Formats: sequence, structure tokens, C-alpha cells
Amino acid sequence: MCFFVGFTLPVRAFKPQVLKILSKDERRGKLVFPTGIKVDSKDLVIYVVDSGKDKIILYDFNYVPFFSLSKGRGIVTPISIDIDGRGDLYVLQERSYGKPQRISILDPAGILEREIFLNSTEYKNINPTSLAVYKNDIYLVGTGFPGVLVIDKNTGKVKKYLKISDEVEGFKTYISFSDVYVDTRGRIYLVSEDTGKFYVYDNKFNLIFKAGEKGGKYGQLSRPAGIAASPLLGIIVVMDYMRHTGLVYDYNTGKFLGEFGGEGWSPGWFAGPTDVDIDSQGRIYIVDSFNKRIQIIVLTPGENQGIWSPTFVTPLQPVE
Repeated sequence: MCFFVGFTLPVRAFKPQVLKILSKDERRGKLVFPTGIKVDSKDLVIYVVDSGKDKIILYDFNYVPFFSLSKGRGIVTPISIDIDGRGDLYVLQERSYGKPQRISILDPAGILEREIFLNSTEYKNINPTSLAVYKNDIYLVGTGFPGVLVIDKNTGKVKKYLKISDEVEGFKTYISFSDVYVDTRGRIYLVSEDTGKFYVYDNKFNLIFKAGEKGGKYGQLSRPAGIAASPLLGIIVVMDYMRHTGLVYDYNTGKFLGEFGGEGWSPGWFAGPTDVDIDSQGRIYIVDSFNKRIQIIVLTPGENQGIWSPTFVTPLQPVE
């Protein structure tokens, strides 16, 4: 069943309906500082990275937390996660306990198989913030690092270093990216705080289009932090950390369609959203970091340009 209701173009306003809010872990403790999300629609598992608790929490598709990956599984400083076609988990981790920044690879049972350490000369100067996996490649991006590293997931060796340039304040320069995402068709998405744009490539890294506009007003990207796309819904969603909003674009053209959210603690409002994913049923999962929760929403298209208020069944209290 697809929850996305009557999407027709052109649409310039969206009413987010909040289906569920995740704010507790498997021990019924509160989330501290969630930073990442990955939804496995095949095995029906939702992975939430809680950097504040240094663990990854697993939820089923009834939104019940049932397990976590933490220090005993080699997870100590996670910041980003992705899943390959076999079900292996790829976890980007910060420096910790004498170990450098690294990509920890766990099998589908959550057992640590191996790690790719990011301390050799080929990883010099990168401060990684996000990874994505497609077939045999790992795509790695980071702040202050111009471009994308393409890593062989089996050997850990860098296959390509792709530098990407664009205009920033009228000058052509190499740009860095805050998030990388691969959709179900193998399209690669990169989002840049430098330019306030996102870039869509095919799986051979040919540019399909770029879209977005830098700024702090309606329809603009001030500090885009997370991106996801759904061929099923025909949309691309970018979460803006600074404007506390989600911006929606057409999947095929990158045309801006509308936005939702804004700063607040009530359901459908956000405080520093950092990541987003979309499942096979059209549900959108948003990491609402400073509200210490994950919001799961569907979008109903509106009729007029603007921002619609969200709906939810039960009112919540402010975050403590």
C-alpha cells in the first residue's frame, strides 16, 4: 500500500502527515542525538544512528525498537550508515580508542567482518560525513574535501577521486559535499552546503542535472544536510539543517515543487534535521536531531504556494 496521496504536478505546497515519531531506544531510554537513518525495505528494518549514545538502533516496520549495535559489535562512534545488496552494513565512524576514522563492515547478523581505515595518504585531508554503497563501490564525501572518493568495498583501495567544481559567490571552485545517497535505480545524489545545490549523476558519474538555490528564504537551501529520492513518488527530498525544512523537487527535472516544516518541536516541525530516507511504500523518515527523534511522514499535495501546517493525531510535549 502506498501512502502518498494524489501527487500531481505542478504542486507548490505540501501538507506533511506525521505517521509516527521514534524517540526511544530498545531499552526504552530516550534518543540523545540521532544523526543518521537507513531504511531496509527488503528486510523491513529501520536503522537509526544515535551518535549521542554511540550506537545504532534497529526498529521493525511496526516502529518497535528490538536491538542495537554498540561497542560489543565494534560500533563506538557511528555517524553514517548504508546497506549493500547482500545486506551487509557499512558504518562510517569517527576516531576512537586509538583507531582512526574508518568504515566498519558488518554482516547481516550484525557481526563485524572488517574495517577500512581512513588514515593512509589517499584519505588525507578528508573529514568524512557520509557514505553510500552501490554494487562494488563505496562513495565517501566530507566537509572541506572537494569531491567524492570512490572506494572498492572489497579491497578498501581508492579507485577514483572525483573533483567537482561549480560557482560559489561568483567564482569557479572545487566544492565539498555534506551527504551522498544512491537510490533504487542507482542514481547518485550529492548535496553541497557550499553552493546550496544538489547534483544528480548516473552510476557512471555522468551528470544528469543539478538543482537548488542558495539562500535563506522559501524555496532556497541555506545549509542542506541530507538528501533522499524516490522513483516511486517521483520526488527528491532535501532537508535543510539551518532553515529546519524539507524541500521537495521533481525526480526527473529537479524542478522545485514546494517545502514543508519549519522550526519547532510539535509534530511535523523540526530542529536541525540532518538526514532523510524514503521506504518502498513512500514513507519519509527524517532525523530531527535537536528534537531527539525520528519523524515518519507522508506528504499530501496542496493547491497553493506556501507552507502548510502538519497534522498528527496526538499532541506532544516540548522536548526536555
